[in-house]
Amino acid sequence: DDAQGNHLKAYGLAFHAIDRGGRCEWLLNYRGGSFLVPDDAPARRAAALGGVTLEPVSDSAVVSIRATVEQNNMDALPLERTPRVAIYSPPNAPPWDDAVTMALQYAEIPFTKIWDHEVVGGRLRDFDWLHLHHEDFTGQYSKFYLTYQGAPWLADMVQRNQAAARQLGFATVPALKKAVAQRIRDYVTNGGFLFAMCTATETLELALAAHDVDIAAAFADGTPMEAQASERLDWSRAFATTGARLELSPGIPSFSDIDGHQVNNPGRRQPHGDAGRGPWTYFGGHDPEDPQHQIGDTPTDLSLHPTSPGYRLILNNVLFPAARKRELKT
Repeated sequence: DDAQGNHLKAYGLAFHAIDRGGRCEWLLNYRGGSFLVPDDAPARRAAALGGVTLEPVSDSAVVSIRATVEQNNMDALPLERTPRVAIYSPPNAPPWDDAVTMALQYAEIPFTKIWDHEVVGGRLRDFDWLHLHHEDFTGQYSKFYLTYQGAPWLADMVQRNQAAARQLGFATVPALKKAVAQRIRDYVTNGGFLFAMCTATETLELALAAHDVDIAAAFADGTPMEAQASERLDWSRAFATTGARLELSPGIPSFSDIDGHQVNNPGRRQPHGDAGRGPWTYFGGHDPEDPQHQIGDTPTDLSLHPTSPGYRLILNNVLFPAARKRELKT
C-alpha cells in the first residue's frame, strides 16, 4: 500500500527470500498485496539498499493477519521456490528496449536470455516462466523496412535471423519463427508460464494459427492473397484469437486486423488464460510508463516509478510460478 517505499524492489526482496529457503507467503489483497518474509540480515540489508519498507511483526501479529486474510476477500499463497525466468530476445537487443527486462533488472530478479537456437534445441524445459516482447513470429522483421530501411540495426536484425534459419536447417525465416512459435505453445501446454507484450501478442497468434499454411511463401509472394490465406488459418491452435485476417501486403505495416498493430492503444484488453497445463498472459503495449515510446527514445527510469501499477502487473506474473509447484514434461 502507500506505506511501501518501493513496490518494485519489494518483489526482488521476496524473490531472494524464497531463494534462501525461507518460508514466504504472498498475502493477496492484504494492504494492496504484501509479502510475509523471514526477518533476517539479508532481507534487512536489501531493504536498506533498495528503499524497501519492512515492518517487523510479532507472532501474535501474524496470527491476527492470518485471521484478517481468512475473513475477507484475501488469500495467502505459500511461495515455495524461485522461478527460473527466461527472456526470449536476440543476443544484440538492448536491455532498455523491453519493459520486462527493465523491471527484472530494477527488482534484481535474475533471468536468462534465450533465442531461436535455445528454443529449437529444447532449452525451454529448463525454465518456469518465459517472456516475449518485440519478436515478429511471422518472420517479416516487424515490417520495419517500411520506416527504417537502411538503418544499420535493421540490417543486423535481418542478417542474424537469416543466419539463424540457415544454421537451424530452415529454408526461410518465417519457417523458423513458425517452428519456434509451436515450441512455445508446447512449452505452455506442458506447464510453462508465458507472458507476452508488444508485437509478440499478435504475431505469435498468427504463427500458431498458420500451422498448415505456407505463410513463408505467402509473405514472400507479396501479392494480395490475404483472404485465401486467412480462410486456412486454424485458430484452435492459437491462445487468444479467433477469426482474424492476415495482412500480407509489404506496403502496409500491420500484420492482421487483430488490432491494426496499435500496440500502445489504451483500449487493448489484457487477455489471460490456460492452455493445457500452463497459463499465458498477454499485456498490450510496450512500456507501462511510456505508452508512446519510440525507437531511439530515452530509456524509462524505473526509479521514478517505484509504485507503477503496470510494472507491478509484470512482476506479479513473474512470481506466479513460485506459488505453484510443477515439473515440465521432457
